[in-house]
Amino acid sequence: MPTCAEIMDQMPGRINTEAAKDWNTVIQFKLSGDGGGDWNLTIVNGEATMATGEAAEPKATVLTSAESWVGMTTGTLNPMQLFMSGQLQVQGNIADVMKMNDPNVFKKEG
Repeated sequence: MPTCAEIMDQMPGRINTEAAKDWNTVIQFKLSGDGGGDWNLTIVNGEATMATGEAAEPKATVLTSAESWVGMTTGTLNPMQLFMSGQLQVQGNIADVMKMNDPNVFKKEG
C-alpha cells in the first residue's frame, strides 16, 4: 500500500496536460493522522506541481485522514461515501476537486 507522500509525489505525472490546458488552480490537502500532512497541488495551463506545506491562496482545500486518502486513491474506499459521512470535506471550489476525479483529465492511480 502506498503512503500519502508517495501518492502526492506521483500526482503531477498523472495529469493529462492537453485535457487540463485551461485549468488553473491550487488545491490544498490537509491529511490528518499517521502519515498525513499538508500538501498543495498547483495546476497552471495543465502543468502540475506538488509542494509540501500550506499554499498562500488555495482555491480548494481537501480535509480527510491519511488513511481515507490512501483508500480513495487506491480504490478501496468510495470518495462519495466518505464525503456523505463527513469523513471527507472540501472547502472552497469543489468543482476543482471533482475535476481530479475525471479520468480524462487526471489519470487514476496505477
